[in-house]
Amino acid sequence: MRAGFGIFYTQAFQLSPPNDGFSQTTPYVGTVDGITPLNLLSNPFPGGVVSPPGRSLGGLTDVGISPTAVENYRPTPYVEQWMYGLQYAISPNNMIGATYLGNHGVKLTFSGVQMDQLPVRDLSIGNALLAPVTNPFHGYITSSGCGLNNATVPAGQLLRPFPEYCGVNDTQLPGAFSSYNAVEFTFQHRWAQAMQIGISYTVSKYIDNSAGPGEWANIGSAEDRNNYNLSAEKSLDGDDIPQSLVVNYVYQLPVGQGRRFASNIKGVGNAILGGWQVSGITTYKSGFPLSIVPATNNTNSFGGGQRPNLVGNPHISNPTISEWFNVNAFAQPAPFTFGDVPRYMPNLRAPGYKDWDLAIEKWWNWRERVRVQFRGEMYNAFNQVNFYAPNQTFGSPGFGRISAALDPRDVQFGLKVYW
Repeated sequence: MRAGFGIFYTQAFQLSPPNDGFSQTTPYVGTVDGITPLNLLSNPFPGGVVSPPGRSLGGLTDVGISPTAVENYRPTPYVEQWMYGLQYAISPNNMIGATYLGNHGVKLTFSGVQMDQLPVRDLSIGNALLAPVTNPFHGYITSSGCGLNNATVPAGQLLRPFPEYCGVNDTQLPGAFSSYNAVEFTFQHRWAQAMQIGISYTVSKYIDNSAGPGEWANIGSAEDRNNYNLSAEKSLDGDDIPQSLVVNYVYQLPVGQGRRFASNIKGVGNAILGGWQVSGITTYKSGFPLSIVPATNNTNSFGGGQRPNLVGNPHISNPTISEWFNVNAFAQPAPFTFGDVPRYMPNLRAPGYKDWDLAIEKWWNWRERVRVQFRGEMYNAFNQVNFYAPNQTFGSPGFGRISAALDPRDVQFGLKVYW
């Protein structure tokens, strides 16, 4: 019997935090025409170093663009982990086990939260939010990425919490959570009779309301819908794999000197027939959950996201690569609404993963000090097709179709000399 519990703390802020107004880059111009040197290293900045404005601009710092903000209160994120397992030796070389694993993330960080989203109550104004009105910042803001330097702006811009900005991204806002629970069943045959086998079968569930700063790397990951209601982002995590089977094995063929068959063979015969070994890893896993995102965001919420509405059963009886799920089960939400599809679908997944990685090895012993190994390794040995996730962008031409697959069989050879 084994049990354990631990608390592990992570960084309160990953990488370098923003420092708007207190950081400035002075460009170095080495040449203009690509040939003639201009500013030499002896005097790289003849015009002087550009100083950051600091607080000199006051409330005008970063107006007209989308600054990055950081919460003053930053509790340290941490993860609680626990496990309880039982193991039983059914024979001297064979053991079975069952282990429960738990993982709970607390005060984790969101990737980024838009603090300048239009208040939800104002969405009822409808199309009037898009009507041009006189811009009170005209003449004060001379350059902008969202038109705040123009004479007019959409009416909704002036109803935002911070209308002088194009947006305010609260990066790595603390408050997200994660929860992982799994049961792992194992079988271990320790080296005996020239064979070793390990089997691991895991059943698990992984949920959270944000994948954190690395969520951009998840294929199909959708942005938060309503930044004022982040609890609605609770769903399966993009890495949730409910079932996983992994088998590893090593087997020495019982042929050759000292083996079960042809045990007395020597010389050239043993060099050909003896010393063979087969090893490998076999993997079968469930597919990842799908995240259905829209090609068009018509919330007009000035910073909020949107997902489609679920209007039918997304499953089909015989999915194919040209239609992995029922694309007609989704519909574009009405303007000024967020949609109701969750961040990751609870019952709609990409194709599962199956793989056989095999190696065939041949050993030669030369006297007592030198051993030579030649091995041929085959990744995806049976060349099984593992399809990629389907197109998850609702409204795109390829929605619901699979257009790519993971790598086919890969073979490599190696030679090692041990002495």
